Amino acid sequence: MDDEEKTVKENEPLQDSEQEIGHDSKQHTTQPTIPSKKSSYNLKHVWLGIGMLALLHPIIFLFEGWIFAIGILQVVYLIPATLIFKKYPGIVQGLIIGGGITFLLNAACFGLVISGVLY
Repeated sequence: MDDEEKTVKENEPLQDSEQEIGHDSKQHTTQPTIPSKKSSYNLKHVWLGIGMLALLHPIIFLFEGWIFAIGILQVVYLIPATLIFKKYPGIVQGLIIGGGITFLLNAACFGLVISGVLY
């Protein structure tokens, strides 16, 4: 009996320290993750938002001579589009991603033109 009591007493601090650290025997079981249909549906919405923004870019041609400022002028139609589609977060994410890409590309090309690299 003394040996069993000694073993139990030795194990008690170990169990307490494991719980303090956050170790749990249930955490060590891993199960394969299966992609949900919701994530692929959301990804389709993101691509739809990017495509919609690409279709909205010709609005810039209404502002004659401002084609070089498309990165800034896109706010004119980007904000209303995000407000219209606020029920669809995937589409809004796509619109914002597309707006960011457009802004960065415009800034890079503008920098090349101003620096004289593209003469």
